[in-house]
Amino acid sequence: ANGNGNTSTTLVNGSSTKFIVKAATSDSLVILLRQALLANDDSQLEVALQVSDKRVIENSILELSRGGYDSGSSTAKDGTGSSGSGEVIVVLLTKLVTRISRKPARAQQLSFWIRTVLVALLSSSNSNSNSEDGDGFSMGKAERDIASRLAPLRSMLSERVESLPALLRLEGRLGLIGKQF
Repeated sequence: ANGNGNTSTTLVNGSSTKFIVKAATSDSLVILLRQALLANDDSQLEVALQVSDKRVIENSILELSRGGYDSGSSTAKDGTGSSGSGEVIVVLLTKLVTRISRKPARAQQLSFWIRTVLVALLSSSNSNSNSEDGDGFSMGKAERDIASRLAPLRSMLSERVESLPALLRLEGRLGLIGKQF
């Protein structure tokens, strides 16, 4: 599926079948994401992650974080035992971080997803902490959980930043060698 409304051809039992691929909507993406996350269905999640329309992604994550289109009170199969909207968003963040850690080449594709999920989580966290008294920022249990789930991403980014000076030196040397010939 290419998500842009074009006609696509698929082989089914050796015969060619044409169908119209429709662009994803926020409503359909919320349902697909919720089903994929609650069922721990990675192939269904991959279909959802192919959506690149930023407005659809933002609206879907916002709706998902509010608990929209709740498919009932089924239990998540990720070992958390919870299917609340906040937990679904945290599970999505974990799966995004895992994917980007395993395949850093997907960083450009998944970075907007991660950014949008983090904004939704932080907005939710800020609205919850505004009701409490306190002068400074102190991490609650939810914030610590999110930080721990971001650890693989933080490690990958640190490794990349540490290797940058060596890569820049190599680029300079190659540039000098190139000028000699």
